[in-house]
Amino acid sequence: MINNQKNNLLQFNKYIVYLTYLIFFTFLINNKLYAAPVCDIPVGQFCVNYYDNTTLSDTPILRNYEASVNHIWEHSGPRQTAEENQFSGRWQGQFDFQTGIYDFSVHADDGVRIWLDGQLIMDEWRDQEEDFTTTAEITGGMHTIQIEHYDSWWTAGLSINWRKRPERHVPQPQIIPNIPLNTDHI
Repeated sequence: MINNQKNNLLQFNKYIVYLTYLIFFTFLINNKLYAAPVCDIPVGQFCVNYYDNTTLSDTPILRNYEASVNHIWEHSGPRQTAEENQFSGRWQGQFDFQTGIYDFSVHADDGVRIWLDGQLIMDEWRDQEEDFTTTAEITGGMHTIQIEHYDSWWTAGLSINWRKRPERHVPQPQIIPNIPLNTDHI
């Protein structure tokens, strides 16, 4: 009988330890104390961290790699859950540019900011749904693009594209030799 009571007590202790771990990890997950891995800045694509607030603060709720920034979330968000609002994201990537003037086109609902090599080139950090453009002169080579976005309420979307302006060739003046005109036929 004593061995039976020891076995029951041992089983009960295992159950308590298991239950404690289960409660502890459920608490961590539900209170977002877990950390999404911090991503390095990739070449030719973006690494994005999404946050469960509009301030890009606390621990990211989701990390992803994206070839471009082209989202129409409507009433959902990055996790595609219904009625998800009040989120933000930070995209970072390195891209190879040719020397030239580039136009950056943005459709944002709500706030958006863009940095080129740490220099702010667009700051539209407010509740809105609008289209924006900005221009940057870029030297050839690798450059870091960072984009920040938040959605405050209702619908959500962000689309960003850039393209190099075509180079304008200015025609060179042509020198015409001084040839005397024959005015005999006039």
